[in-house]
Amino acid sequence: MNLINESKEKVLSRYIKQFVDDSFSRYDKTNAGINLMWSNFKRKDGEHLPIDCLNEQMNASKKVFYYDERTDSLFESYFNEICKNVSQLEPWEEIDALIFDDTFTWTIAITHEEFLIRISE
Repeated sequence: MNLINESKEKVLSRYIKQFVDDSFSRYDKTNAGINLMWSNFKRKDGEHLPIDCLNEQMNASKKVFYYDERTDSLFESYFNEICKNVSQLEPWEEIDALIFDDTFTWTIAITHEEFLIRISE
């Protein structure tokens, strides 16, 4: 996976505009933590799937963005590499990540609650 630093804010800004509620703020002042984008999606009708369905969601060789919400890190990688990394996580490793491409017409959220949310326009 290739870490993206230079265009990160531009990519995330476009993602937030497309998928996340307008009132979203990354930092939660009341709980002194972070708010997760997937829990603030504009659309609440996303499809909920078990996390083990991740590798069935699209073409394995598709290049996509992978945003780790917990570390605030944006990567570009192939979908099959992401699936491999997620499947190798230990049970105690929590994940909150977003997968999307440069069309911003769909997103998949991987949640620490061990399910996926898929939204397509």
